[in-house]
Amino acid sequence: MVSYFSTNDSSGTWLVDSGCPHHLCKDVDIFKRMDVTHNSRVKVENDIFLDVKEKSLFFVSTTSRTKVVLDVLYILDISQNLLSIG
Repeated sequence: MVSYFSTNDSSGTWLVDSGCPHHLCKDVDIFKRMDVTHNSRVKVENDIFLDVKEKSLFFVSTTSRTKVVLDVLYILDISQNLLSIG
């Protein structure tokens, strides 16, 4: 896992995590096209289950172009945004 921590508000910060099976986000304001019908649970470390409130996509601007990240799960009970990489 590669991580970056900031002493400021971390809602715009993403941890890149190769062990995370889904993209997880705690900041509802970044979402576009919310799917509020998506209800599920995600198992995280220590065998804890967290409720998924919604699913969406968001846009990331890079130096070359804007990229779309699909199937991002909105979860209230996480402390950091996690970007899953295969």
